[in-house]
Amino acid sequence: MKKRLLNTKNLSELRKVLATLHPADLATVFPKLKSQKRLQIYQAMPNEELATLFSYLDKPSNFITELSDEQLVGVFNLIEIDDLNDILSELDDEDINNIIPKLNPEKQTQLKYIEKIKANKVGRIIQTNFITIDAGMDVKDAMKKLIQEASDTTIIDPLFVVDGEEFIGTLDLNELIIARSPKVIKEITDTNPVTIDINETITNATKKIHDYSLNSLPVIDNNKLVGIITSDDAFEIYSEIADTTYASLAGVSSDDLSNRKFTSRLMERLPWLIGLLFLSILITNVMGIFEDIIKQVTILIFFQTLILDMAGNVGTQSLASTIQTLVKNDELANKEARKLIFKEVKINLINSIFLMIIAFIVCFIFIAIYGTTYSKVLLSLTIAIAMGVTLIASAFFGTLLPIFFSKIKINPAVASGPLITTINDIIAILIYFNLAALFLKLI
Repeated sequence: MKKRLLNTKNLSELRKVLATLHPADLATVFPKLKSQKRLQIYQAMPNEELATLFSYLDKPSNFITELSDEQLVGVFNLIEIDDLNDILSELDDEDINNIIPKLNPEKQTQLKYIEKIKANKVGRIIQTNFITIDAGMDVKDAMKKLIQEASDTTIIDPLFVVDGEEFIGTLDLNELIIARSPKVIKEITDTNPVTIDINETITNATKKIHDYSLNSLPVIDNNKLVGIITSDDAFEIYSEIADTTYASLAGVSSDDLSNRKFTSRLMERLPWLIGLLFLSILITNVMGIFEDIIKQVTILIFFQTLILDMAGNVGTQSLASTIQTLVKNDELANKEARKLIFKEVKINLINSIFLMIIAFIVCFIFIAIYGTTYSKVLLSLTIAIAMGVTLIASAFFGTLLPIFFSKIKINPAVASGPLITTINDIIAILIYFNLAALFLKLI
């Protein structure tokens, strides 16, 4: 429907149509439009509205070459610094070096400032479009300033109170509205607000926003207010983490959940699927090695699915936990990686003990009902031990593989999920039937 509305060729009519669309709605259809239609939209929209549109686009860097140099600089000067930083991160160095010198001095200073901050730190996602009020200002004068600046600011509640460059606290808009002169701002300011240091992790920032139900979180650098993080930012980050974790379990990139080209998706997945096909063939060959054991103790086949399914469950749990950690921390140091692997193995070691006991009881009852010429206790024990060892191995590989792929700069979301399932199947079969072979020697 929205796409049909944009089919008008008259510029003034197009402006009227655009005025009825929310930027988020326009951003949904924008990538699907022909380049000629997008050029019309660039002509019809002022730079302020284009800056808003670009902040809603999933991949704004795909469209900046369609803008004239003058328009590009105008839009980049108006766009929020966190959104601008995201766009620039997707460009090559030559384009970045060409664009930045043309931006206004304030924007250049902001970019240089956040360049020094690590990728997973709060300073990388700050917004600088907010209203500051001097602590010594009369409430009447503060209200006048608010009215003057409100139209150019995305966040007007709370207001941020400063004394020179020192951050004092926050001021709720309703407190300012009901206050009367000659009160000064400092008298009605919350001087103990929730804040976060610029070098804290993004994860900690989103947690604070969630825990304290904040609309915005002040970002501090040596007691100086340098920016804010909004609840919208936090929601977007949580969504990215959820998308990446969800995608990893299906063995696809989180970009696959958006509007990537068909061929790009195909070429990213196909090589891994071909490799997994050959690994799956290997599973069949491994089964052939234990043909004699299967013939002697056919009841083992009944419990093979149990072993493989539990290995897959544990591997997937460890994978999801590891992918989520990688998304939050960008990359792990060797010490952190070892700690994460040890933690997952320890958790599953304890889990496997309980599951081995349950498996032993269930298998013993099953074997007793259906009958066998072999020792019920030893056979049940073999199945239980095989499952326990397999669970620990699955947890180990479920944690190790995504960390390994992340270290060698291969997308762990694409490579990890199906690969872990296949490797776990191979390991589970080897452990299960080797223990069964040992069992046969004991009886």
